[in-house]
Amino acid sequence: LPYSETIIITSGDTLNYNFSASENELLPASAGGNPQTMTLNATSMAMGFGDTSITTGCLIPPCAILSNPTPYTSTSNLSEGLTWATDCQHAGFQNGCLQHTRNYRFIFTVKDNYCPVPGVSTKSLIVKVTGPTIYLTGNSLSVNYPGNSYQWYLYGAPIPGATDSLYTPTQSGIYSLIVTANNGCTLLSNSMYIGFAGIDNNHHQETKFEAFPNPSAGNNVINVLVQNVMTGQNVLRVVDISGKMVKQIPIYISTKDEHLLIDLSELSSGVYSLNISGEGKIHQTQLVLTN
Repeated sequence: LPYSETIIITSGDTLNYNFSASENELLPASAGGNPQTMTLNATSMAMGFGDTSITTGCLIPPCAILSNPTPYTSTSNLSEGLTWATDCQHAGFQNGCLQHTRNYRFIFTVKDNYCPVPGVSTKSLIVKVTGPTIYLTGNSLSVNYPGNSYQWYLYGAPIPGATDSLYTPTQSGIYSLIVTANNGCTLLSNSMYIGFAGIDNNHHQETKFEAFPNPSAGNNVINVLVQNVMTGQNVLRVVDISGKMVKQIPIYISTKDEHLLIDLSELSSGVYSLNISGEGKIHQTQLVLTN
């Protein structure tokens, strides 16, 4: 078992993942000299009940299942198969936040019965489930993902009239796309920087942390742009005018140009501060929320 592995799939695709483990060393003669047995255990918040249910036991169905439910015991050689039919919910709104990529962790542990000290091997599998991916084709941005509606964004703000699966940028900036899938699920694309010769700015050095629309003008879902902030796990905090933290939203910054949506529908109208940390600094922006 390799120690760690990462797989990236698009929401709606099915993951078929097979792996194996082997133990060729025999038990000591004092213990019979027979081949060792190995026992596999698996844990994940995405795994179904009993490792076999696709509808119950996980946080967001459909659930992942195993070919051989654990604990699974075999002699000398052990093979396992993981199947996960994802859908748009796995990359959709979670904990009041919409991002392009969601990470799901599976932990597999194999233990043999060697005497006097059994051997243990652990594998961590990270499955990144993403929304649609946008590409630059010639001078245009495009997406190959079925949807009922499309809305292109520039620096986290919607571009008027840009509601097709194809868009031709007219200025430098960070572009992204929100797709409403056929079942009504909202998905967010990756972000892409487009630069025009002669009018490019210090994109690669400039740090941005901004919210749109601002004031919110009745919008409960706010666009947030995070640019050139350290990648990795982070927390977006919402603080009211009295200094009280009223909401914490776990986020994962996967690129230097991150566009995400946060749902603040439970908050009253008022002035709020949004902040995240990175590079030893607090990045902060003010938001006027009007319901």
